[in-house]
Amino acid sequence: MKKLSLIIVLLCLASLSAGIKKVKNRTPPPWKILEAEGDSAFHQYEIEEACRYWEEAIQKNPDNLKVYNKLGISFLLLKEYEKAVDIFQEGLKVNSNSAGLNYNLALAHYYCGDFGEASRLLKKVLSINRYYHEANYLKGLCLEKMGRIEEAQKAYIQELNNNPGSRAAWRKVLEPFPATGT
Repeated sequence: MKKLSLIIVLLCLASLSAGIKKVKNRTPPPWKILEAEGDSAFHQYEIEEACRYWEEAIQKNPDNLKVYNKLGISFLLLKEYEKAVDIFQEGLKVNSNSAGLNYNLALAHYYCGDFGEASRLLKKVLSINRYYHEANYLKGLCLEKMGRIEEAQKAYIQELNNNPGSRAAWRKVLEPFPATGT
């Protein structure tokens, strides 16, 4: 009986030891390493290099929404708006209800001058999360560009209701708007 107990204890210790070795020797998956390399490059203001890492990370793990956002935002910073649109749309194929991807796609459309599409996407963002940070502000900018001044003013006020600290929304609410003729 003592031998059996000793064998069971030794087997338990051996399996525990093997489990610990597996945890210690675990390396992150390749896509995670590429994402981290991209993050590092981005923090050093090497945006094109960061984009290359993140593009490769997406190839290795096309389900990582965070990397789509990072890559798309980088393209916005590089003023490559059409590429940003493409990346955000690819990410939305993974999860069409991502408020962040929809918002960033709306922002890319805004920079492309497609204010109607940006406004449509912002409506979706706000249906997913009605408090999404700066969504009503961007909606107001789109409406203003489309000449819908009164609606834009309401969107800025809604942004202030959601985010009273929004300096940009305060500036818009406090600036004089042209008469709309109504």
